[in-house]
Amino acid sequence: MPADGKLLEDALRLAVDKNLADIRTLLAWAERSDGLDEKLRHIGHALELLAEVKENLEALR
Repeated sequence: MPADGKLLEDALRLAVDKNLADIRTLLAWAERSDGLDEKLRHIGHALELLAEVKENLEALR
């Protein structure tokens, strides 16, 4: 594998791990939120990150 291919793979894996950690945090915040708007905002952001995780994992195939 060329060096730049390995670098891209490493970057995608790091992005996936970071996004998964952020998703867990956002869902915890949503769980602790009192207001529906705040819950929805956190969940919406978590869904955006989850879509990004999916794209990055598909790129790693």
